[in-house]
Amino acid sequence: MSVAAEIEQKARQMASVVLTVKSLKRIAAFVLDFFVCLAISLLPLFGWLVAIAFFCLRDALPFSGRRSFGKSVYKLRIVDSTDHATHLSWRKFVLRNIILFIPILNLVDIYTYATTGSRLADVWTSTEVIDSEM
Repeated sequence: MSVAAEIEQKARQMASVVLTVKSLKRIAAFVLDFFVCLAISLLPLFGWLVAIAFFCLRDALPFSGRRSFGKSVYKLRIVDSTDHATHLSWRKFVLRNIILFIPILNLVDIYTYATTGSRLADVWTSTEVIDSEM
């Protein structure tokens, strides 16, 4: 095996590890956000309604730096996939999250993420989740 082929093989292995770490960070951020929403839903009277609204808008709230609590903890950010602009419209944030409330699309979303590393919602809204130190 040539040195170039060996380097290429190592690069592929490293890329798959990085993708796995990024995927684990995204999943952990989602689980953390889910538990925050679950806690909000326990508020008396309209807690469940506030939790649903919070879940749909969790990445768009200006006081959180346009990141959900989980994405802040794991240093992830949603950007436009064409120009990496960080200021996205509310519509894109809502569309990214509303898909999670439609059962059939959930399954398609999980399959798409498992096969391509990108959620169906990311494809539809032309967004991507990146690592960010901000």
